[in-house]
Amino acid sequence: MAEVRIFSYLPNPRVWKAVIAARIGGVDLEVRGAAGAELVDWLWDFDARPLSEVSAEERAAAERVGRIGFKGRKLYKTDAFLAAQPFGTVPAAFSGDGQVGIFESNSIMRAVARQAEQSGLYGCDPFEASRIDSFLDVSLVFGRDAQIYLLAMQGSELAADVHARADEAFTTYMTGIDLGMVLVMAITASGVTGLVLALPGAAPVVTVLAALYFVYLAWRIATAPPLADYADGRREPSFTAGVLLSLINPKGYAAMAALFSGFVLIKAAPALDAAFKLLVLLAVIVAVNAAWLVSGAALTRFFRDPRTNRAINVGFAILLIASVALGLMV
Repeated sequence: MAEVRIFSYLPNPRVWKAVIAARIGGVDLEVRGAAGAELVDWLWDFDARPLSEVSAEERAAAERVGRIGFKGRKLYKTDAFLAAQPFGTVPAAFSGDGQVGIFESNSIMRAVARQAEQSGLYGCDPFEASRIDSFLDVSLVFGRDAQIYLLAMQGSELAADVHARADEAFTTYMTGIDLGMVLVMAITASGVTGLVLALPGAAPVVTVLAALYFVYLAWRIATAPPLADYADGRREPSFTAGVLLSLINPKGYAAMAALFSGFVLIKAAPALDAAFKLLVLLAVIVAVNAAWLVSGAALTRFFRDPRTNRAINVGFAILLIASVALGLMV
């Protein structure tokens, strides 16, 4: 019998951290579940299983109406499941005998780590364990504003304070992205990119690495899980994350290199030409990034439905691969 059992939509990154903790600590962990869209055809219970394996009587007794994540849809949650999981959400973890329920992914990971006492994974004394708790707790604090805003968007009204907090996070993240692109432009305009590509054999290596990065990115997009309201909060995007997003994106360097080397606006003054291009590109980037982030927020509701989310993500992934292939052929 497993020491801990988890029931969840799969794949679920929030479950992975508990799985990793179990592997490091040698804990017997069992994970049950299916793709998000398929959970409507499962019995939500310690002994979670497909409805095809459930009797008609059990199914009738467990029938409920989903409220969050599966709002308005018919679900099947047993009384025992709701007693152990008072919020009725997934991921849902249980002690090995099913008597104790644990919810929230950080708490589930803690429960797994506590089973591995000899590994020191959860610290060797109460103070070390509490320091670990500090990092886990602050990660939830960072995600609070983003989650409140996303949930509020489903209603008919959006409170001013919720909008203000989300607006601040939006501005911070977008500023980071724009600054990162300015740095990319500066690196390209200074000739650093050209010097690197001029090294013998560097261009093919950079091309292959960039292509592999885009394949990886397409895979991450295609397999991304739905934005689950019923899971714990995501971390609020930060200024640093925005800067890094631009700096590690090879598309930015490719675009800037093409723009700076492809044409000249002010022939008699190379420095003024580069500066003018920087200003024009910055204006374009600010507008495009703002539109991108606003569009992403507006499309949030479509990414909550598992089937729609999968279709959109696969479409984006295909378009990304197609754009890369077209770029390599030109």
